[in-house]
Amino acid sequence: MSQEFFHFCANNKLKETRELWEKGGIDLEFRYAGYTVLLQAASKGYTEVAWWLIEIGANLEAASSDGKTALTHAAMRGHTAIVEALLNAKADKNCEDNKGKTPLDYAKQFHKDNKKLIEMLAQKPVPASGKLNWQQENNIDFASIEKVLGFSIHKDLKEFYAKNTFVTFDGEFKIDKKHLSTSVNMGNWFEDQDRIFVDLNGNDPLEHFEKAMLANFDQYEIYGDCEKEHEKRYILGFLMDDRGQIGLYFNNETGEVDWGDFEYGAGSWEANPRGIICSSIKEFIGLLEEDEGDE
Repeated sequence: MSQEFFHFCANNKLKETRELWEKGGIDLEFRYAGYTVLLQAASKGYTEVAWWLIEIGANLEAASSDGKTALTHAAMRGHTAIVEALLNAKADKNCEDNKGKTPLDYAKQFHKDNKKLIEMLAQKPVPASGKLNWQQENNIDFASIEKVLGFSIHKDLKEFYAKNTFVTFDGEFKIDKKHLSTSVNMGNWFEDQDRIFVDLNGNDPLEHFEKAMLANFDQYEIYGDCEKEHEKRYILGFLMDDRGQIGLYFNNETGEVDWGDFEYGAGSWEANPRGIICSSIKEFIGLLEEDEGDE
């Protein structure tokens, strides 16, 4: 079954890949010709497949026989969106292959004109306080996105991305666990966590954002018996603690920012640890700025 799963991933067949994954018994470490599924997707530039594999826990640091990780393969071939997703998921950008070269080395060698790719690999993210000013006017075609989705996007989510431009906020910011509500069904989920970092999905470059927004609305339809519930949520990014990634969502019905951890319990929203953080995106950003300013 793992070989069939690899075949679907290697041929960019996301629907079939998801369906097979739901049946269980898939080994994400399975290799064909020395490649894992994530290495294959990153190398070929299958962006949505790579995003999904990252989300379900594929090994970011697995390397092909030449020592190249998924990040190195993606950087070498100029797959900027995949590089961004891997960096958001904490892939090691300083990893070296068998020749001692890093992802940045290959980006500079083969894609010297791709400024975004090189900057992502070379620099730390710009602080949120210097980017989120709610004063810009980005030209995003939300009507086209809504037409594909089949439902309206909440006005607060539209405003957030129309008024701010940023690539990603990649774990540079923390949120105090006092702001994270007790799980409605599994107690205080963050009680033992001292450091909780926050990643936010950006909208830069704007020309690729519409596709990314569709993917962030769509990605959690794979989970169990709550498809309609997940259609109403947008992936804002992730909370990162000692256990790994925890989904950070915008509730498109209520405007609330909430969290859910799909690594535990059954494969549905209702059966997993989850909770509401605050009533709006602006309030959530305010918590991050406040938390950062206290240090």
